[in-house]
Amino acid sequence: MFRLRLAAAILAAPLLLLGTVGSASASPRSDASGAMYPPGTPGPFRIANHGSGLCLDTGSFGSSVYVGRCNGDDAGQRWGWWNGGWLINLQLDQCLAAVTISGAVQARLQPCVDYPFQHWTHQNFAILNTSTGTNRCLQPAAAVEGANVAPVTCRTTSSQGWSVTYW
Repeated sequence: MFRLRLAAAILAAPLLLLGTVGSASASPRSDASGAMYPPGTPGPFRIANHGSGLCLDTGSFGSSVYVGRCNGDDAGQRWGWWNGGWLINLQLDQCLAAVTISGAVQARLQPCVDYPFQHWTHQNFAILNTSTGTNRCLQPAAAVEGANVAPVTCRTTSSQGWSVTYW
């Protein structure tokens, strides 16, 4: 009887440890400002465009994404990679999406769902989405503050290059 209880305790120990680790990692975390982030979100970081020197920014839910003067106090410039594929705006808890509106592909923020048009990679300095059938890279419409950012056909240009700086 003692051996049976000991064997059951030994078998249960790893499950108890896994349960503890799993529940701790499922808790949101916060940065120095106290902002809370989903578990598994590397960030926060700022994304700066090589061509303009401006940062990826957003205003409110459903808004288009644009470039703005890089500012460490601008919560709209706090981004993270969520679950390895979603580029999430940490202020709004919304994911970057490549959506077609009136025949044009645009970058918008939307609730995070498991759709390919919300999956991005940072590859060779480009922020790349492949859900439209062709590779699309984020690019500002112009190198000026407030210019909208859209996923366009990838080319090797500084306007499609982005650097990530962690806070």
